Amino acid sequence: MRVTIQSLKIGVLLAVTTVALPVCAQSTAQAPAGGSGDQVIATVGDRTLRMSELEEHWRSQDPASFARLRQQVYDFNRRVLDDLIGQYLLEDEAGRRDLTVDELLAQETPARMSPVSEEDIRELYEQSREREQGIPLESLRPAIVAYLERQRPTEARRRYITELRTAAENVTVRLDVPRTEITIAPTDPVTGPESAPIEIVEFADFQCPYCQQVSPVVKQIMEKYGDQVKLVWKDYPLPTHPDARPAAEAARCARDQGQFWPYHDKLFDNQDELTVANLKRWAAELGMDAATFDACLDGGTHRDLVEAGVQEGNRYGVSSTPTLYVNGRAVVGALPFEMFDDIVEEELAALEN
Repeated sequence: MRVTIQSLKIGVLLAVTTVALPVCAQSTAQAPAGGSGDQVIATVGDRTLRMSELEEHWRSQDPASFARLRQQVYDFNRRVLDDLIGQYLLEDEAGRRDLTVDELLAQETPARMSPVSEEDIRELYEQSREREQGIPLESLRPAIVAYLERQRPTEARRRYITELRTAAENVTVRLDVPRTEITIAPTDPVTGPESAPIEIVEFADFQCPYCQQVSPVVKQIMEKYGDQVKLVWKDYPLPTHPDARPAAEAARCARDQGQFWPYHDKLFDNQDELTVANLKRWAAELGMDAATFDACLDGGTHRDLVEAGVQEGNRYGVSSTPTLYVNGRAVVGALPFEMFDDIVEEELAALEN
């Protein structure tokens, strides 16, 4: 997930052309089993092979690539669809006001172009590979500012299209959103009402910096929507993070004492210090019974449970962290609050219809 300034140009341009969020989807080549698209794709003697059989075999053999390609196909389809919808909305508004689209944008976008802020500059710098190579911000500042300024007209156009789309009463999207049915086990840490209409299942790693970044975003979603959201934690410690498994086991020991979520926060707040000594010290600081916690961690009480989480994630096609499922819709990576918020709004609106 590390990017250079050049690659960020591509990512931002993709992001600003869409109102919707990246999730997985079906295409003609990936039709749902049993649907009208479940066509016969081969015959062997008097036997037939259908698309659903191909999908199921692919899913069982390589769930990660199956999930990843579905994600990519949907992302592309939705970006193009939203771009077309935006263009139609612009044309309709321009026609209503007896303007060309260019004239309309010339009138409406300047007021929606915010100046480049120091926060914008630092955020882009923090995401760049150049920072990790030790190149100081001041050396990159002119290039970053120039890049951000070039993006302002595109972002202003996107904001204006978003306003038009929000105000429109005649826009309906029927592009199917494929979902993954995630099983919630009694051992999974959960916060939020069982009956909440929005279920977020998070496969994450306590040593993953992107998991740390997405954690406050998920909290912000839960604060905004309250009892409408339930959060479920699934362990997926990566083999490249040696402290992730002990931390996951420690969090399970904390759950035994009713302290999973406070301990979860403590781990992310101190992600660079996940030593066994600290894992034990933080448990005591949170008021847990130290002897019980230490015995749980030292004895590997939840080692198999954490490994089961990894295997479960593999079956669903999880291959990186964080991977979240919002009502079964895959969201991969530390995306900003606005993108998660859009998904939740879409889900709530769909439940009302």
